[in-house]
Formats: sequence, structure tokens, C-alpha cells
Amino acid sequence: MPLKDRCHPERSEGSAVVPHHIRFDQLCEKISATLTGAGITPKALLATLPETRQRVFERRYGVKDSAVPSSGPKLEERRRK
Repeated sequence: MPLKDRCHPERSEGSAVVPHHIRFDQLCEKISATLTGAGITPKALLATLPETRQRVFERRYGVKDSAVPSSGPKLEERRRK
């Protein structure tokens, strides 16, 4: 499933569209196009979440969270494959 289709998995065809949904859809399209243009797949992006969570946790709380795994190749390494 393309990244842009993951933006509104809860929406159905009967959903009301309001201005902030339109803006959100536009942002999803822009992000999806940018990541696709950079050669980043949804799978590669999702694989970076543990490392990203760890960095955010450390920045926010100033301590390392041992419960958040920080392993695996970096995004740049995945992109080259």
C-alpha cells in the first residue's frame, strides 16, 4: 500500500471532507512524493522508527531508555540497497 494511502485508513467513501482533511491530504501527498523521490520505501521508513524513538526519548528526557531497541542499519544504508 502506498504511503499516501496510509494517511487516512479510517476514512470511508461516506466520510465528510472538511478543510483540515484537505490540507492533511495535501501534506500526505507532498511527504509521499518527497520520500518516494528520495528512494525511501514505506518499509525502510518504518524500520527507522525504533532508532528515531530512542533519539527523541533521549533528547526529551536526557536519559537512555533501555526498553527502546536501537539496532539495525540506518536509513541511508537501507536506501542504497
